[in-house]
Formats: sequence, C-alpha cells, structure tokens
Amino acid sequence: MDWRASAGRVVIEACSPHPEDVVLLLGWGDGEVARALAERVRRVVVRDPGDAPPDLPAGVSWSLGDVRTCEFVEGLSVVAMHWELRRLPPADQAALVRRVARILPDRGLFVVGDVLWSFDPESVDEPEQYGDALQWAPRASEFEKLVRAAGFLPDLHRFGPAVAVLIALKSGR
Repeated sequence: MDWRASAGRVVIEACSPHPEDVVLLLGWGDGEVARALAERVRRVVVRDPGDAPPDLPAGVSWSLGDVRTCEFVEGLSVVAMHWELRRLPPADQAALVRRVARILPDRGLFVVGDVLWSFDPESVDEPEQYGDALQWAPRASEFEKLVRAAGFLPDLHRFGPAVAVLIALKSGR
C-alpha cells in the first residue's frame, strides 16, 4: 500500500476545501496535495525551503523558507502538512504547533498527515514501508496532547499502527 498517497487523499478531504479558503501548505512534497487543493480553494501558499517547481499550478504561490518559520497569510483558514512532520526534531515539532496556533485564526483548521505511531515502533513489522526519516515520527497520543495544549480541538484518524491524519480546530479560548 502507498501510505503516503493514501494519507494525502485524506489530508485533502480533511482540509474541507471551500472556494473561499486560503491554505498554507507546509512542504511541497510531490505536489499532489497542493495541486488538488488549488482546484478547490481560493489560494494555496506553499512554504518550502526548496525552489518552486517550474510547473507551479495556477492558484499556488511559493514562500521560500523553512516550514518552521511559517508566517501569517492574509485570509488564512487552513494550515496543512503532509509527510513533513517526521522530518522535524521533537522540539521543532512543538515550536511549529505553537507557531501555527499563533498565525491561524480561531475556528481555522490545522491538518497533519504523517507517521504518528499508535504502537511502539519497535513492534511494527516492516516500518520501512512508511518511508524515511522515521526517527522523529511522534507517537500519536503525544502529538495529540501537544496540539491540544496549543489551543486546538484535535480529532485523530488512524490508519493502522503508524499513519494518521490529525484534524484540529483552533478553539476560541
């Protein structure tokens, strides 16, 4: 099974794309999430440390830089991440969640699709099926607590022992 592609499809739907939404996508990846969202929302801003691809779709703009230093985007309603969280050390994951909480307006969505371990990774058969950079993939329960502590109401959807999509509504508290 292609876990990355499966999680990507769920991330797209979990963003609840609406024609007036502005989505900040943290990381380009293979571009499929950005392309799919661009067809359904007003604008997608991709924050990525690499150069923009030459075939950047209409409705997608590029913000060159580290995903950890994401900035407010006018009209922002959704911040999404697909298969990028695991590339950040735990302290940077926590700082990113707090940063997203600062830039996302109340009732905005934070959507993360990645490897979020439901079980001890040592007990999972063939962890390599979930891709590379697994050393920093967080436990689902710990990431959920982190997101909740930042002022979000998280809803975690697990796909087996490793892959999950977390949909978190920023509360108005």
